[in-house]
Amino acid sequence: MDGNLIKYPDDQFQGSFVFMDTQSGEVRAIGAGRKESKSTFKGHNMATDLKRQVGSTMKPIFDYGPAIENLQWSTYHQLNDSEYTYSNGKKIQNATKSYKGDVSLREALKKSLNIPALKTAQTVGLNKSKEFAEGLGMTFKEGKVYESTAIGSNDSSPLEVAGAYATFGNSGNYNKPHFVKEVTFPDGKKKSFKPKEHRAMQDYTAYMVTDVLRDVVKPGSGGTGPTAYVSGVDVAGKTGTQNFDESVLQKYDIPADANRDSWFAGYTPQYTMAVWTGYEKDGPKNYVSDRSTRIAQQMFQVMMSKFATDKSRFERPSSVQEINGELYVKGAKKDAIKQIKVDAPSGLNVTFDGASTVTLNWSGPAEVDAYAASYKATDGSSGSLSISGTTATLGGIKPGVTYSFSVVAKKGTGTSPAVGASFTAPGGTPDAKKAEEEAKKKADEEAKKKADEEAQKKANEDKVKQDEAKKKAEEEAKKQQEQQQEQQRKQQEEAQKKADEEARRKAEEEAKKKAEEEAKKKAEEEAKKKAEEEAKKQQEQQHQNPGGDTPHADGAVVTTES
Repeated sequence: MDGNLIKYPDDQFQGSFVFMDTQSGEVRAIGAGRKESKSTFKGHNMATDLKRQVGSTMKPIFDYGPAIENLQWSTYHQLNDSEYTYSNGKKIQNATKSYKGDVSLREALKKSLNIPALKTAQTVGLNKSKEFAEGLGMTFKEGKVYESTAIGSNDSSPLEVAGAYATFGNSGNYNKPHFVKEVTFPDGKKKSFKPKEHRAMQDYTAYMVTDVLRDVVKPGSGGTGPTAYVSGVDVAGKTGTQNFDESVLQKYDIPADANRDSWFAGYTPQYTMAVWTGYEKDGPKNYVSDRSTRIAQQMFQVMMSKFATDKSRFERPSSVQEINGELYVKGAKKDAIKQIKVDAPSGLNVTFDGASTVTLNWSGPAEVDAYAASYKATDGSSGSLSISGTTATLGGIKPGVTYSFSVVAKKGTGTSPAVGASFTAPGGTPDAKKAEEEAKKKADEEAKKKADEEAQKKANEDKVKQDEAKKKAEEEAKKQQEQQQEQQRKQQEEAQKKADEEARRKAEEEAKKKAEEEAKKKAEEEAKKKAEEEAKKQQEQQHQNPGGDTPHADGAVVTTES
């Protein structure tokens, strides 16, 4: 991710990530480190081998996930954020060095408050939190956890963190991140390396954590990760930073508020990504400034903007119900809804840059979570404004149009009364006429464009029709030709059959005639033979007749007497 996409503070600044399929656990891509490639790889893959403290990315894994799973807390469950110490008496502070008082679980996680996180882990019990985290693939040095694990003092890698976060996005089912699905050997045999999926938590735990982590990245919600937001995609995620040990701060004269590590882990229904940024070695300039802590979010945002094509959303399971915008485990004990009074903002001021942008400024009451600003205009338009602190902006202002603005402050489930202001953009008749002319010109251009598109569409349709007609004609001609050929074939077969029958008949007649002649000839010969035999027989009888004259050889007749 070098180049123009992300601006890094210097060449030594490092980053690594794991990008994986949320549902299957298949790793799609890894970033082993900046300036790493096949030719320069030194054998240390920071995406898989890194061991750095994970900071607040641990809070859903070790604190709030276990609390919802084991205690069935709602997202509105109240926690007290006030001065507090670890069990050994050491003081714990929030990153802001301030306290919020009573806050909901949602607010505590969204704003990444340390004290409510520790109190939650203590209430659940460290062993149960450890068991929950291990079910998500997290490992701990020598198998030990501490109270400080509640705010991410444990070491891990982007690979482990990605696997854990994907479980929240996969309805509580854990798939170990893997790089190989199957191997086929030369003899054709196959071996599967796909890990077996197992249920690590209830579906209500996965969804309720996911819904809170949506607020972490949602712009205007007061969360810590809006830089990671991807428009049009259902994104949930968590930031994490880790500071230096006091000894390192003193050794290298590093600013007290500097960070050693900055993380972001997030997911969509399609993909999960865990990112670490920081420096490999400690040094006087090797620290993550407040501005650079957002680079991990930027890396996530760039990758998801390019590859997250699935626009589906995480679906709320039947085991979860919503009451007043907060989520509860169905059937579990409900937290009392605390009515929170919020004072309205004051001093709302509207300024115009003379071109097309209006800026709103106001003063807000103390200890609010967020502001919301909206507008309605006389041209029929309405919507929300982009907010930063106590400032909001709206672009695309039209001449002669009046805009009515409304701003409210929010804290927990409470919303303040609205404060309003209106503004009419300068323009008058000349500006309006110019705007009308421009609108007419634009309309004419749009009409011409539409007409051209319609003409092109009709031409394309006509061509399609012509092609279809030509194809149909060719098919008809081919069909007729085939029919003619078939008819000729049948005629030839009939003629041949007739000729064969005629030849057979003639042959039979010839054979019959010949047979008759043969029979006649034979009959004649038989008759002749019989006649000759009869004649011979008569002759012989004549010779044998007694008293008869017996001729002698000389022809004389001899008469004899008895």
